[in-house]
Amino acid sequence: MGTSSGIRLKFVIVLSLIMTLSFSKFCFANEEEIKSQIQELKARIQELEQRLMQQEKKIGKQEELNKDLEKIKEAFRGLNISAGITLITQGTHNANGDTQSSKEDVLDASYSVDLTLEKEFEDYGKAFIHLETGDGAGVTDELKVFSNVNGDANDSDNEVSLTEAWYEYCLKSIPLTFTFGKLDSTYYIDNNAYANDETAQFLGGIFINSPVIEFPDNSLGFRIGF
Repeated sequence: MGTSSGIRLKFVIVLSLIMTLSFSKFCFANEEEIKSQIQELKARIQELEQRLMQQEKKIGKQEELNKDLEKIKEAFRGLNISAGITLITQGTHNANGDTQSSKEDVLDASYSVDLTLEKEFEDYGKAFIHLETGDGAGVTDELKVFSNVNGDANDSDNEVSLTEAWYEYCLKSIPLTFTFGKLDSTYYIDNNAYANDETAQFLGGIFINSPVIEFPDNSLGFRIGF
């Protein structure tokens, strides 16, 4: 027998003796000690199960929160909100309005607030809402003139009004657009890139829209664009 085979045989014999002694020790161990160890293991397993359940609940709540956040993000995706305030101070010499007892110099002010919300949808649709409020008429009511000299004046005594509210849908197959809701007809009929915004361009009503067309107030309407 070679040296290597002898070492292997000795190792097997020693390992067998260790396993036999360990097994014998386990077999002849105190029954109460075994029960105590089993109860301890059960307690540890229950503790681990409770921790696992708590962890699963936390993960479930986090997943629900992530879903809610994703829904909120989806609702605000494509939403554009803009707001603006316009302050105007006007003065006139020798005001000739019917409310004036005599011709005199007048200084008056007005302000307006605009809030717009525009939401684009994935199905080629778009919703638009325009809210306005303000106070003051400027010097318009103190003058007798052909055209309004303050087209931005919103003398509504700070009451909020719905100026526009419409939904627009564009067909995918053909270049056809449908718009319905409370519309501003001047936006489609008398649009002007240089004199159509009373908050940033001309104040006079004669420059904002054509005086020869009697435009209706913003109301329920339907438009088809091709």
